[in-house]
Order: sequence, then structure tokens, then C-alpha cells
Amino acid sequence: MDRVFVGSIGRAHGVKGAVVVRPDSDHPARFDPGSRLLTDLTGRPVVEIVQATPDGKGNLIVRFAGVSDRTAAEGLRGAELFITAGDRRPLSDGEYWSEDLVGLEVRVAGESVGRITDVDLDAAQTRITVALTSGGSADVPFVEPLVPVVDLIAGYVEIADVEGLLTETRGRS
Repeated sequence: MDRVFVGSIGRAHGVKGAVVVRPDSDHPARFDPGSRLLTDLTGRPVVEIVQATPDGKGNLIVRFAGVSDRTAAEGLRGAELFITAGDRRPLSDGEYWSEDLVGLEVRVAGESVGRITDVDLDAAQTRITVALTSGGSADVPFVEPLVPVVDLIAGYVEIADVEGLLTETRGRS
């Protein structure tokens, strides 16, 4: 069974069994009450969400069924949350899963210039990090005018030949 990471459980919150969850999901409804998530916890492979409230910092305060006190909540700390790959929402044209982009070759005007090492799903703008073959790395906004070609089957993306786009690098000495 292919599992997809959707979040992790942090510290306990309060004394009634709530925990802080750092979501990393394609779908906000993933954490709606009644949702069941897989875990990496021994003896507790599935958790069911009873309540989830945003904390204003990008996290959720979550209560799980059967977790009613701080001690039980602390026992969940560090657990990772998953769904099965089949439970993902369908993608629209031009949408990609982050893990499918990481590792792709990056080309400019047909010439290989590096590989994607990370995808930052910032609320304002998604960016890809390109490890450049010349050294260092660059962040590129993942928008169609700058990344007009994504070929998952051939294993590459084409980045527009825009002066300065890949020169703002990190890691160079």
C-alpha cells in the first residue's frame, strides 16, 4: 500500500487530549471531523479526528477519538500521519504532486542545468529549488510562464530562458 504523508503530530495542547498537528496536505478537508488517518504508531495504525481548529500559525489543534487527556496526547507526539495514495484528490491539468517533481532534471533551452531538490508550497506562491550543476541553488516560481514544460514521463522540466532567473543562487563561495 502506497502511503502519502499529510502531517505530523507535535506537542500536547491543554489537558483534554488535544495535540498540535502540522498539516502537509493537498486538501484542507483531510482534517475534517470524522476523517481517518494512518499513523506510524505501533499499536495505533489509524486515528480518527474528532475536532480540528486552526491555531493561526499554520497548524491545527486536533482532538482524536480515544485520546482524552494530556498523557495520552503526549503519547502521540512525533507521529506521522498518512493517507493511502488512492485517497488523494484528483489533479487538475497543470497540477503535480511535489514528490513527483523532486529529482526531475531542469533544462533551459534544451540544456541540462540541474535538478529539482525541493518544492516549497508557500501559500502565496509555489517555488521549486534547483540544485545547479554549476554549483549553488536557485528558487524558481513554479508558474507556467517560467516553467512552461513539465514532462514527468521523460523526467524533466523546461525553465524559460530568462536572464537572471538562475543567477540568484545560494551556496556559492
